[in-house]
Amino acid sequence: RALDTGLAALGMVLPDGAAPPADWVTATDAALAALRNCTPIARGRLATALAAAALEDQHITQPESELLRCFCAILQCPLPPFLPYRTAAA
Repeated sequence: RALDTGLAALGMVLPDGAAPPADWVTATDAALAALRNCTPIARGRLATALAAAALEDQHITQPESELLRCFCAILQCPLPPFLPYRTAAA
């Protein structure tokens, strides 16, 4: 469900029969290297889609949060705002 949510945020769907690559680490490194060459707007859309995927279950764990921050750092784009802001009582 999280993958579908992230893809939907990009206006995409998972092709029938799609499966993760056998060597997902190498594939991820190659994809991230290519994504760094995208426009800042495209990288921001991807960061937003990653956040949507992480929050699909309305909860984000610390490992999910740290992974999201890592991807955003690699993509050289700020972490999208996805947590409600709270103002301190005066």
